[in-house]
Amino acid sequence: MSDSHHDQKRAFYRLRYPEAARPGVRIDGRDGAVAELSEGGARIVLAGGGVGPGQRLVGVVRFTDGGTARIAGEVQRLDGDEVVLILSVGVSLKRMLAEQQRLLRDYPSHFDR
Repeated sequence: MSDSHHDQKRAFYRLRYPEAARPGVRIDGRDGAVAELSEGGARIVLAGGGVGPGQRLVGVVRFTDGGTARIAGEVQRLDGDEVVLILSVGVSLKRMLAEQQRLLRDYPSHFDR
């Protein structure tokens, strides 16, 4: 197996959201937005600091169709105003596929890159 193949192999499919299509999230009493999501992880835009690696966070993702999903996980790292979480409670595969279909329908140019 080549190094590039190994680097691209992931346990979960990650869905990157265009800024205009990001679901909202309420996490530990703060509002933010989901920049990237998988069944096992999330990249949350959460300005204002106050979180650090190893901290456990719990919240609810609010999707644009009105659906919600509870998430819980541990902060893996901070990247600017984004918090990268490894999820112990995540989004279902069914929801991930529905979100992918919605983005392909509503933002086809996002996937042309």
